[in-house]
Amino acid sequence: MNANVLEIGEAYLNALGTRDINKITSLVDSNIWFKMPMTEVFNRNDFIMAVRRMQANLRELHVLHKFSSGNTAMFM
Repeated sequence: MNANVLEIGEAYLNALGTRDINKITSLVDSNIWFKMPMTEVFNRNDFIMAVRRMQANLRELHVLHKFSSGNTAMFM
């Protein structure tokens, strides 16, 4: 992907908010390493399964701050 990490992160959060699993899947690298409060995953399939579980409880999503460095982005 040529987009910067903040653009990719924002696209992911938008897809999460609209529950668009196909878009989320298209944005996630097959070798993703992602740490969430209740789990840590190391591949796309496990990540998508974790997202599906999280979406069952997700009511709203607010980003207070965002920043990036190199190929890493943080959204709070």
